[in-house]
Amino acid sequence: MVLLASEFPALPRPDPHTQKTLDGFDDDDVPLASPEIQIVYEAASGRFMLAFNRLDNLLTELIETVLLRLNRPDLMKASTSCDFWSKLLVAELLKYSTEGGSLTNIPITAMREVITHRNKVAHGHFDQNPFSGEYDIVEKEALATYSAKDLNQQTENATKAWDLLRYAEAFYGFSDVSQLPSQS
Repeated sequence: MVLLASEFPALPRPDPHTQKTLDGFDDDDVPLASPEIQIVYEAASGRFMLAFNRLDNLLTELIETVLLRLNRPDLMKASTSCDFWSKLLVAELLKYSTEGGSLTNIPITAMREVITHRNKVAHGHFDQNPFSGEYDIVEKEALATYSAKDLNQQTENATKAWDLLRYAEAFYGFSDVSQLPSQS
């Protein structure tokens, strides 16, 4: 049996003057997300993304440097035009090369944590809690809660990892390729 639309009872419509919904709830009583909290959050997430990009760029430069020292420029595009996870794998492998000695102490584990948080923040859907200022980030049916304070901590973590990469950068910048000891 098929019912026609005309056979359904008419549903009560919201009163356009009071904005009451069908259940009598007034939408105007629900607090909206605070613009101030939104601004603070956007600034914190922006700082985190910039810190991550700086980390990604330096890791890319280090990979290029080691590959050039290994006389393997043919591998540069495939090793650096990939996602961050793949770059971490390349860097980990290069640590064991004859020119990768300076990469020995790079913070692979810390960088894996940074990219995990970065991906959640960059690719998740944001839903602000209007009372606490925290955001629920929904990513593939999983929830993560980040506040501006959490994002500032992730920015600090990314910056610490970047600082550690700078030691490797300095080594390569101030060492003469012909004077490097062999690591056979």
